[in-house]
Amino acid sequence: MNIDVLDKFYLGNGGIGDALLFLSTFYDDVEEANIIFLANNTAPIKELFSYFPKIKKKLIIQNNFIYLQELYHHPNCIGTGILPKNLDYSNWYKVDIFKEYGVKEFPEFMNLFEPHREFDKQIVMQTNGSQIEGFQKQRILLPSTQEKIETEFKEYSIQTIPLYNHRPLKEIFQMIRGSDIVISVDSFAKTVSAMSKIKTIVYDNIYDPEYLKKFKDEIDYGHYVFCFNPPWSYIEFRSQNK
Repeated sequence: MNIDVLDKFYLGNGGIGDALLFLSTFYDDVEEANIIFLANNTAPIKELFSYFPKIKKKLIIQNNFIYLQELYHHPNCIGTGILPKNLDYSNWYKVDIFKEYGVKEFPEFMNLFEPHREFDKQIVMQTNGSQIEGFQKQRILLPSTQEKIETEFKEYSIQTIPLYNHRPLKEIFQMIRGSDIVISVDSFAKTVSAMSKIKTIVYDNIYDPEYLKKFKDEIDYGHYVFCFNPPWSYIEFRSQNK
């Protein structure tokens, strides 16, 4: 991959939640920045970065680990966001993302999205997420879990958002930021709300037990980045069973 013509850049990869954590490591503190982002899904990531005026040059391509390795070691790479050291994801085990990666829990850039409220008592619920691991790790809210949520929060108007919806991302961000509570099974909605100091309930994914055996303590390393250790101030983590 020939990228020698590019200026100094910040490097990240993943989905919208990853992109927000990536941005939090530098965006508030620079006058302008160039980025390269290897996206799980390029369209929403391109839309997301279009809302950040200090990002000047950007290259957004499909996630590819070989490209990621090359870019990670490129001399023009000046920041790697939440990427683990040497791209070894076991380094996420019990990581303190605020101290080790410079993640801002409450970045100022969230003010780019004006809160919008449609109901007096409003909940946003994200019922699914990306399925890049296939059926070993399913980012879904089970129907039984959704029924429990509807019973527990029956006095609220619950607005359900799928992973990718036809509304502009900016509108979804505004709706999340205007809510009393956000419930999510994916990093997208929960990252917007937790960064906005909104009560956030994150439900665990549905795992094949064999999948979890490859992790220390059989805990998905992503939890240490997106949910706890150190705990995000506004996140309550819950489990769901089949």
